[in-house]
Amino acid sequence: MTTRTILLAAALAAACTTQNNTALVITKVVPPTAATSTTGPTTCSFSTAADEWTFLTVNLAENIGNVAAVVENHIQNTANANPTLGGDASTFLPHQAVVAYEFPGNTNGAPPAGVTVKSPTVIPVSGLTVPGGGSATVGVPMFLPGVVTGAVPDGTFVRVTFHVEGKLLDGSTTRSSEREYLFRVCTTAGCAGNVCL
Repeated sequence: MTTRTILLAAALAAACTTQNNTALVITKVVPPTAATSTTGPTTCSFSTAADEWTFLTVNLAENIGNVAAVVENHIQNTANANPTLGGDASTFLPHQAVVAYEFPGNTNGAPPAGVTVKSPTVIPVSGLTVPGGGSATVGVPMFLPGVVTGAVPDGTFVRVTFHVEGKLLDGSTTRSSEREYLFRVCTTAGCAGNVCL
């Protein structure tokens, strides 16, 4: 094969999309940690070492359900695989999460009466890039304003099912594995506790 044919094949491969990439695995969902500052607002951070909780309490009138997906990248460094093109294309650059919502206590997971939900919905994410062979946190605000409208009763559980979409450094689009997580709705002021949620 000529060099031109090899480069054309590489360009076509870069245009592909990988669905449900088992090399990008969400291993857990972790809550944020608040860090108060004397000079500014409270800041929030995530750690890959944090414990996953059984569920998190969220007050939909006070917060947006900030959590982080801990994503492990099992793609190996590609710099040595193609010395002609060089570079490492294994780094994952998260862009958005696609989230579906269901209410496990209701028939077929439907929302309570008077509640509407945009499901699935696309949510922009923040956080670190995930290097090949490493892991990092990807922040996802699960309940952005307008996603859930209406009065969700106190004590209601909401199951989110989501994956993270993004690109690898070679420009190919890909996504993580899918993950489920539970939130419990509370309606009393301050009941969610963590100011970062």
